[in-house]
Amino acid sequence: MDALFKSILCPIDFDELYLDALELSKSLAQQNNAKLYVLNVMSDFGSDQGWEAGGRMSLQQQARTNLAGQVPYEFVIRTGEVVNEILAAVAVFEADLIVIPTHGRRGLKKAMLGSVAERIVRESPVPVLTLRAR
Repeated sequence: MDALFKSILCPIDFDELYLDALELSKSLAQQNNAKLYVLNVMSDFGSDQGWEAGGRMSLQQQARTNLAGQVPYEFVIRTGEVVNEILAAVAVFEADLIVIPTHGRRGLKKAMLGSVAERIVRESPVPVLTLRAR
């Protein structure tokens, strides 16, 4: 059977859901002999750069621990508006699947906070697999 995916994009951030998304992405990459792009987007709105640098080192270490020797992968850092950068990465890395975690917020919380995953699902040119919090 031909592989369904050749390039998988897994956007991750500092929340608790990224490990599950990373694990699922790894499994899909293994099953399809695909390359996995682990993407972290730094908002271009002012933030604590020292904290973010430490967080990124932790994310990179976690990716290395979970992926090294198991699937071909690349850890990518981009800066900008999160949804725009994720969608731009789809084109840059020729991704044919996005695996993205979601909190599954509803109502007022969703309206106030927005939903990156929802916007990705609506605007993505490729299939999106959302992974909801347990």
